[in-house]
Amino acid sequence: MYIGSTEVSSIPDNGAAGEAFLKTWWKANSTAGKAFTDLKRDRWSQGTGWQFWVTQYNLYGDPKYGSAPPGSMREAAAEQPPILAGPLATIDLTVPDYTVVNLGGWDFVDIPGGTTTIEEGLLRIPYYSVAITYPLGTKVQGVEMTDRSGMQSASGLNLPVVTNYIADRPFTGKLPDRRFSTNEWQPSPGGFDWSVLENPDGSSMLTILIYAFEYNPLTTDVHFYKNYSFNILTASTPVHITSLKTDKAAYQPDEIVQADLLIESIGEAQDVVASVVVRDFATNDLVEGLLLRKLKEFNKAASFSLQWQSSGHAAGYYNVEVTLLDEMGNLIDQKAEMFRLGIAASEITGFSATPDIFSIGDNVHLAMDFHNSGTQAIDGTALIVIQDQQGKLVAEFRQTFNALAPSTTLGFSTDWDTSGVKSGQYGARAYVLYDGTSASTDVVILAAKGQIYLPLILREE
Repeated sequence: MYIGSTEVSSIPDNGAAGEAFLKTWWKANSTAGKAFTDLKRDRWSQGTGWQFWVTQYNLYGDPKYGSAPPGSMREAAAEQPPILAGPLATIDLTVPDYTVVNLGGWDFVDIPGGTTTIEEGLLRIPYYSVAITYPLGTKVQGVEMTDRSGMQSASGLNLPVVTNYIADRPFTGKLPDRRFSTNEWQPSPGGFDWSVLENPDGSSMLTILIYAFEYNPLTTDVHFYKNYSFNILTASTPVHITSLKTDKAAYQPDEIVQADLLIESIGEAQDVVASVVVRDFATNDLVEGLLLRKLKEFNKAASFSLQWQSSGHAAGYYNVEVTLLDEMGNLIDQKAEMFRLGIAASEITGFSATPDIFSIGDNVHLAMDFHNSGTQAIDGTALIVIQDQQGKLVAEFRQTFNALAPSTTLGFSTDWDTSGVKSGQYGARAYVLYDGTSASTDVVILAAKGQIYLPLILREE
């Protein structure tokens, strides 16, 4: 059982995410699957960088197993960001003191129990979060900060810029010399953010992100605020969205998108306004309205089947979003379901390695052809890897491609110089990495002259 990705992660936050999983989320007597799900749910609302991480990383193995033993993990769970039982109208908290580790001339700043920004090209800045659970029937309307105090000042820290790297290449301890020269504080002073994540049982979790650490890249000055108070505005309602589903996850261009909506009430009758719209997932811009209906004295259940004609709209990801409001305009419930317009697909139509029996020092010619079998242009990377019998990476060859049109085939070829390789057998495999997924070929077995062909076991990525 392991956690892996075919794409990229962040220095040093690839390790930070793994450390968070092992030390804080994988608590004693909790299965690996439950811990990994909790970590993903927590990180999903913490920026596009973490959303990318949540999408790309997966748990390989049976999620029911991997129960963590008691001991050090139980003690480390105290560093996990607090999850408080609600409903709460106010909250006061103290942010733990930050720590600094110098590595290669860079200062890596962390807040115990917190996390850091992982967006490529941004400064690696720590922040803190707190989560509060709310039962079915209670909806968060807004969050306001009423106090921020206990400021500590410092100077002279040299924070690195987040740099992405290929996950199967070890971090060497050296980062590129990328610096910010702006005199603007990062992040914006006094900043905090909040989001609400719905649970399958109708309850919800409010997450407040607290940007307690502020940094000026030009002067290297630091402001760190320890004490915070928040007011949380909520509304109680018996009405909730039970289900919102599209009939497919992905649609062909010009195909009709169908969404089924179910609304229920578990209390007294009230007037409800239901709004359904389609939004661009990346920008949240409104694309089209599908439904606006007032439900008079609603106290039972209602279902709707909605259709959206996708003709004329660009390929990409969209949300069908449902919002329920009471007669005063207060938010009752909201839910969104993502779907894709356009099919991204690719297949490798040919792969060869010649000669398959070589003398050490020969060049082995590697060639692959791959085809866009979907309905939209794709960007990605053609990849050929060579591994030895133990699964260790021996050589790797990459070529990026952009806007490969549907029904188009592209080739990638290169030579593997076998000078200096050890005697034995090797496996070659071709991949196409695109749109968060991959296509691959079967393994081609290679061997130096005089070697006997034996079963070859390759490590799957």
